Amino acid sequence: MTTPKNVPAVDVDLFEKAFAPWYASIDASSPEDRDTAGIGTMLRMFYDEPEVGMIVTRRMLMLDELIHANKTRILKWNGFPSSWVQTAATMPPLYGKWKFDASLFTWPTGEDRKAFEAEAAQGKS
Repeated sequence: MTTPKNVPAVDVDLFEKAFAPWYASIDASSPEDRDTAGIGTMLRMFYDEPEVGMIVTRRMLMLDELIHANKTRILKWNGFPSSWVQTAATMPPLYGKWKFDASLFTWPTGEDRKAFEAEAAQGKS
């Protein structure tokens, strides 16, 4: 069983593969059904690996909290940095909490921001 103290890191490639269907399911859901839709998607994806599925799901829910908290900026920028998905796969949660340290999920600046905005404008972000 996972607790806030032992949500181990997961393989970044695995997490990135799981992210797209998870995000599609919560994006298509009403606000009150987001968690249920996301968890259902993870249960289907990790039917044969329930322990891995629980860890990935917990990390997805913590990432969703950050996405929701940054909704205005995400809408303005047409997305969020792909590094957030990688960070969510590997960063430990805050001690004793089911939350990530939001300061680890940064926004690009300078030339990186220009590149991000150009990609977002093309729908690649």
